[in-house]
Amino acid sequence: MDTILVLCTEGASYRNFVNAGVIDELKKKAKVVLVCADWMEEHLRKKFPDLPLEIVYEPGRFESIADHIRMTRTIYRASVWPDIKTSTFKIIRGRTIKEQPIKFWIRRGIAVVSKPAIVQAVLRRVAWLWPKKAVKDVFNKYGITKVFSANVLCLDHVPYAEYALWKKIPVVAAVMSWDNMTSKGTPMYLPNRLLMWGPKQKEECIQLHNLPENILRTCGAAQFDCYFQNDLPSKTEVFTKLKIPKNAKVITYVGGIPANVMGMTAENEKVIVDTVLRGMDEGTLPQEAILVIRPHPGVKDWDQYKEFEKHPKVRMNYPAWFLQGKEPPKSWNPNWEDHKFMGALMKYSTVAITPGGSSTIDAACFDKPAVNVYFDTPPRPYLFSLKSHCDFAHLIYLREFRATPFVESTEELLEEVKDGFAKPAKYKQGRKKMLDSLIGLQDGKSAVRTAEEVLDA
Repeated sequence: MDTILVLCTEGASYRNFVNAGVIDELKKKAKVVLVCADWMEEHLRKKFPDLPLEIVYEPGRFESIADHIRMTRTIYRASVWPDIKTSTFKIIRGRTIKEQPIKFWIRRGIAVVSKPAIVQAVLRRVAWLWPKKAVKDVFNKYGITKVFSANVLCLDHVPYAEYALWKKIPVVAAVMSWDNMTSKGTPMYLPNRLLMWGPKQKEECIQLHNLPENILRTCGAAQFDCYFQNDLPSKTEVFTKLKIPKNAKVITYVGGIPANVMGMTAENEKVIVDTVLRGMDEGTLPQEAILVIRPHPGVKDWDQYKEFEKHPKVRMNYPAWFLQGKEPPKSWNPNWEDHKFMGALMKYSTVAITPGGSSTIDAACFDKPAVNVYFDTPPRPYLFSLKSHCDFAHLIYLREFRATPFVESTEELLEEVKDGFAKPAKYKQGRKKMLDSLIGLQDGKSAVRTAEEVLDA
């Protein structure tokens, strides 16, 4: 029986693989050892009390500097373009030059100098001048026979993957999400197998990153298995929790990432919400509709939503930790019940609104229309605007598929939300193309396929 070392050190990978059932599938046919971040330890010990668990190796200061130098092209996304030509890297490069020009040119210089294979080989040897005893001890202590990294672009996983490859232990890694290959960097090592959602990511791996096709496997998106299996709260449960009248039509606004990430501001959100409420009041949208606001988990100023709470047609869907009066997680770790509630909310909504977000995919899983906001209020410099975020490569795909409208004014926003009620099939074909390309298989068995690929490596 294999003993599989599972590397999971980030909140999103926790959701996409741990909560989504991949570990449960692996446990059926192999022994599993978990390596996690310190903030995850409590969660994982409760979820898997029977599994051995180790805290991820933390390099010392100079060792970390050596690692950062050789991994510049992945760690510092601004340093990637034009080596990997996507609109995302170009926009991030532009932002960084504006904000940190000296740091940018130093890092870009390092990226250029360190690119040749021979330089990478030398830098790898330098990085391994430090013994990394804690990494080696994990392999020896448990007799590891395979390694699974939940994120091929995670620097924390590199020493484990490199040591395994050196020892000829099979390494399987995953592309964590649909935007990673166009926006997060390039893999720092070549695993024996690289798992991903669907055909579009496979195409990106080949065309953008020059990865060999024979190691690439499409498995679907495990975190959406519960959507396709209909393992979700019922409509009654959702409406009762949010105090929505049972015959109401629901519009869900899925909040954007805060301003420090992509240009989403409280002003933007207020304009979006006010526009929808005005449409209800004026009769452009159904007056019996309810607007559910689901803030992004990364929001810093929660007080901005207090004004919305008072409106009789608004319902707030806060994260579980917020409702429990707890501090926000150290790293974004979506509660699994929150994730399933999100799916149910999309299922029972008539239309969703998002400022360039992945909730377009969540809604499409239930063949529900989504409207993407493509304007800033007040206007902002392009590189630091919501528009620039919506011009990231993975979001351009959505326009190419014609899966969703990107509205450029409040008038267009109202019109498209109205069409979501009157013409729900307007972008139906585009939604199907999007899911087939980005997610691939939609049968609720992605966690099983992911585990099988790891076990079979």
